[in-house]
Amino acid sequence: KQPIRRFWYGLGIVTPAIIIAVVIALNTPLVDKLSDKALVNTWYAQPEHSSSDFYYAGAKSFSSQYYSQGKVSSKIEKPQEWLPSQERSFFIIQDKHANIVTTISNSWQCSLIEENTERQLYFCQK
Repeated sequence: KQPIRRFWYGLGIVTPAIIIAVVIALNTPLVDKLSDKALVNTWYAQPEHSSSDFYYAGAKSFSSQYYSQGKVSSKIEKPQEWLPSQERSFFIIQDKHANIVTTISNSWQCSLIEENTERQLYFCQK
């Protein structure tokens, strides 16, 4: 019989410690703040959500698609292209540094409803 090398003992101690650290990190509020879950939950809690459209400025994220149960639509084109035909009030998620709502606010009244570290949820109506 050969004794187990020190390397394997070290690996046996370090690996569980890394797994525990990753699990703890994934359960912190920081990860939730990066997700669109809170934004979508806020949208869903609004009384207007059932009578309004729900858009994502740019390519929609997986979490927004998942938590909205497929109700969010991507708006990749510029607001000038789709706003003239928009008749219903709508919610829109945009990146914090985007200026899409600024453009929309020229013809619609938009108010910030919720935000996380990366994105913002607005409600816009005429």
